[in-house]
Amino acid sequence: MIFLLQCFVEASAQENDFFVKGIVTDASTGLPLNDVNISLLESGNQGTSSDSLGRFRLKIIELPASLKFTFVGYEDKTIEIASLKQKLLKIRLTPKTIPLPEISVSAKRKIDTVFHQPLNVVDYVFKGDVIILLIYKNVFEKYQLATLDQDEQIIATLSLTDYRPGNLFTSCTGSVYLNTDIGAYAISVDSSAITLSKRLDEYHYENIIRPCVTSTDSFVYFSRYFYQGQAQQYFGFSKKDEAQKITFPIIQHVHNIDLLIEETGTGFPRSGDVWQKKVSFRLASLRNASYGVKGMMKVFYPKLYAPMFKKDSLLCIFNHQDSEMQFYEANGTKIKDIPIQYHRFKKWNKQLIYDTKNEKAYTIFDTKWGNQICPIDMKTGAIGDAIPIEREFIEKLKIHGGNLYFLYRNPYRGSRKTMLQKIRID
Repeated sequence: MIFLLQCFVEASAQENDFFVKGIVTDASTGLPLNDVNISLLESGNQGTSSDSLGRFRLKIIELPASLKFTFVGYEDKTIEIASLKQKLLKIRLTPKTIPLPEISVSAKRKIDTVFHQPLNVVDYVFKGDVIILLIYKNVFEKYQLATLDQDEQIIATLSLTDYRPGNLFTSCTGSVYLNTDIGAYAISVDSSAITLSKRLDEYHYENIIRPCVTSTDSFVYFSRYFYQGQAQQYFGFSKKDEAQKITFPIIQHVHNIDLLIEETGTGFPRSGDVWQKKVSFRLASLRNASYGVKGMMKVFYPKLYAPMFKKDSLLCIFNHQDSEMQFYEANGTKIKDIPIQYHRFKKWNKQLIYDTKNEKAYTIFDTKWGNQICPIDMKTGAIGDAIPIEREFIEKLKIHGGNLYFLYRNPYRGSRKTMLQKIRID
């Protein structure tokens, strides 16, 4: 008798149980929201989260019940489930109104010319406090390398008559290389001379040296993109033991990835061999299409931009997809997140410049008054006063020791000379 009564109670309880299903979307755009936290308030440890399409499913034990929806950057929402009729829910979350600060502009800064020679500066890099220049002299003497000291005086030069240089490259360990049409050469500088090593092994250079993002005393770090630039992941290898690998959390634009999967007809639209084997004819033809079509791809599927830099003994990832700076220890242990908002400005030009000497970050805005550069407070995520750059058509912006450097050619004076100039910003 007791057994039959127990079965009856359990059966009655099961009849009262039911599942609530639904979808969570952005109230302003209508796009689905992934990983929204959904909790049953009557049960402190019961809940679920939405999937990549915004869908969720949650078991309700008894009525009435209260569901709370929470998601970073959105207003919380609570709904009451009072009857069995409320089995299919459409939840719209409202983005939080986060007022962006006005960008105040500081006083104009003096622009100085670094290299006072009637020669074209093709490229430049820093090695310590020495500036290495790649210069084009003339049709007969072609290219040469030159080094400048802290006072911007020439230390040494090296003729490159027998080479066809392309550009200069600084590795994540600080070594400097000259890229040419037949390979790369390491550049060595001292107090009186510049020398080139023998040509580097192409595989080692292209697959290890160039892809490296940054390094610490113990690890070197690399980045890889997936899903045609809609997902990015960092990973590191120990300098002492190559088998020791660190993997950082993947950064991804979930909605764009879902669209890619739907449009290309493949479940694995990622870079590498898997993509090559499974790509549809439609996308294969798109890859070989005209620049205009490729430009449309860049508009609808812009590549994620989440650069990593070394700050003191920590690693900082500027995760613009999730609107936060993420700080990690060298071994991959996460320390903290700091929210950022500067990238929400319409005039943001999607570029960060990092001063590796002073370990400070800056970003640039394109305004009707021209380019403006702003420092980023890496403790709060706020931006400081904008510094106007009173130059048009500038190239190869870099910051070193509190100075903004760039290449400039005055188009209004018909000048053929490209100069290296700088502005003090710190």
